Amino acid sequence: MMSSHTEELDKPDQSFSEGDSSCLSEDSSDDEEDGEQSPLHSRSPSPLSSENQEPPPWPQLSPASTPVKKRCWQAAVPQCSPPPRGGERWMDDSEPDTRPSVHPFAPARTPGPQLDFSKQYSPLELFQLTFSRSVMQTICINTNKKAQQRLDQGKKFPWDLLEPHELYRFFGLLISMGLVRCPETQDYWSRVRCYNFPFPRTALSRTRFEAISWALHISDPDADKQNDALKGTEGYDRLFRLRPLLDDVVAACGAFYQPRRQLSIDERMVATKARIGSKRYMKAKPIKWGFKLFVLSDLSNGYTCDFSICTGKQKSSTGKGASYDAVMKLLTPSLGTGYQVYVDNRYTSTTLFQDLHDMRFEACRTHREKRKGYPVTKVNDMPRNAEKGTMKWIREGQMLYLKWMDSREVKIRSSFHTAFQGDTIVRNMRNTDGTWSPRRPVPTAVKDYNKFIGGVDLSDALLKYYSIRRKTVKWYKALLQHFIDIAVVNGFLLQKELAAQKQQRPLSHKRFRELLAEQLVDFQPGRTSAAASGPAVPAAPSAPPASVSGSRAPVSAPPAAAPGASAASSGPPAAAAGAVGPSAGFGCFPVPINDPSKIARSQKATANRRRCVHCTAQREHNLTPWKCSKCDVSLCLIMDRNCFLEWHIDKAQK
Repeated sequence: MMSSHTEELDKPDQSFSEGDSSCLSEDSSDDEEDGEQSPLHSRSPSPLSSENQEPPPWPQLSPASTPVKKRCWQAAVPQCSPPPRGGERWMDDSEPDTRPSVHPFAPARTPGPQLDFSKQYSPLELFQLTFSRSVMQTICINTNKKAQQRLDQGKKFPWDLLEPHELYRFFGLLISMGLVRCPETQDYWSRVRCYNFPFPRTALSRTRFEAISWALHISDPDADKQNDALKGTEGYDRLFRLRPLLDDVVAACGAFYQPRRQLSIDERMVATKARIGSKRYMKAKPIKWGFKLFVLSDLSNGYTCDFSICTGKQKSSTGKGASYDAVMKLLTPSLGTGYQVYVDNRYTSTTLFQDLHDMRFEACRTHREKRKGYPVTKVNDMPRNAEKGTMKWIREGQMLYLKWMDSREVKIRSSFHTAFQGDTIVRNMRNTDGTWSPRRPVPTAVKDYNKFIGGVDLSDALLKYYSIRRKTVKWYKALLQHFIDIAVVNGFLLQKELAAQKQQRPLSHKRFRELLAEQLVDFQPGRTSAAASGPAVPAAPSAPPASVSGSRAPVSAPPAAAPGASAASSGPPAAAAGAVGPSAGFGCFPVPINDPSKIARSQKATANRRRCVHCTAQREHNLTPWKCSKCDVSLCLIMDRNCFLEWHIDKAQK
């Protein structure tokens, strides 16, 4: 008898399934937290037995019997997941969703360029919106101080005072080096036949270029020493050597452009090997090591609206994390209200979304299921073997949590989308029954996220096409090169927007950089521009500045002379050397290349045309039926391209 009772106790309860062990451990931990003893560690009856039921009797054993192994009374637990909050459960696409309250779009300014649309802006003028003459003057002053310090330290190198016009030429050479890549910097001045580039030698000598590259400094060297003395204190600024330029570049990005409604915030890496604590590592980026920038960009064109530089691990100013602080710094009330911001799953703070909604900003992002604030209920959850196109959603007030099955499960959180509006996406997927479905339902939040999240990626692509980045020892010079790229790309996007407003053909990215490099190298001091921002223009460029609408700006007719004024005081600047026309005695008149009487009427405009000499010098290939009667040079003479006048003015100036 005794042995039979012992065997009966050692045999586990058959009603307890093997898969419920995790549930028991969860229940036991909950009970221990409440200060109660877990049923797994007591000899009490099953917790499922009611108060009216008496527990089953324990077997009566003799004291002399062999002691049996202590074992608790096990029972099946019917529910392992925590109960849903207020009847919370995942819903299907067939169940209707309530439309959230969305803030109306009210930007502070009219979206688009904040420039004079009646003007024709050259690439140089658009570049000077960021690098104005005051900014260049500050860099020149600090560079001269740094060079003098090195000379006082016994460093031997040729140095003359740096002027803003010479710094513009230096930047023009950097931009041209992004278009034509050479293994070494000195190869651009090499006389070897493989290289032998004439353009760099017309701008700066190699010795002068290397001297400027070595001595280039942005901040005041004397103030640098004062900032370095504050290391380890709260007053130390890690970006002090970049601060004079950083503030101007950030202000220019937002001053001359108002973004449209869809915005994107993401990280951008600027490569560097400098030994500095601000250098970060991101394994998911093409550039693993470098400076991390939080960038706000316009999703419609990739314009960099604002950015901030991560300076390493520091205490959060708000106590809510670095990502929260970065987003709040970029999204300021000065933008307006009603903007829709798309971010990735690094910005998963529930507080961030709620605070953005309180600021009248909407947000959408991918989400990680195990992060704080995500619904924990498993009621009607997405099954593991769900068909592609299946969706589940939960709404908690303004926030929508959504799951959608594609090649893998996609999780989205949004504060302004509804669960499903009948959208579909093209997916040639094979069903379980062997048929093919060309389209599958897709939530609007997923569709919009895939469409708008690539704003910073588009901006990064434009920056890398013809980047001027070159090897440098100093960390702030690497960021200076990146700021030049931002100024060029933003200027290129501004000229595209201006051309679209006037329904004109914009310059390509490559052509914009080519013209900008030429105009920077030809820059001369002493001439001011009529642009609203006040940038300067070159005094005597080798070619007329290109407008944003095409290859060259239209040439206007010379102004009429005032009553009583002499002929030398009126007309274009070249009039002092000799005007183009019969009154100057040049004998230059536009005449047809062929005799019109010997050509059929239908072929008079196209027969025996020649290439325009002036257009060929501008790397354009246009045919013309006109030539100069005296110079015997074929030149264009049409409404929007007066090469005849331009070529003779250049000839007179030379």
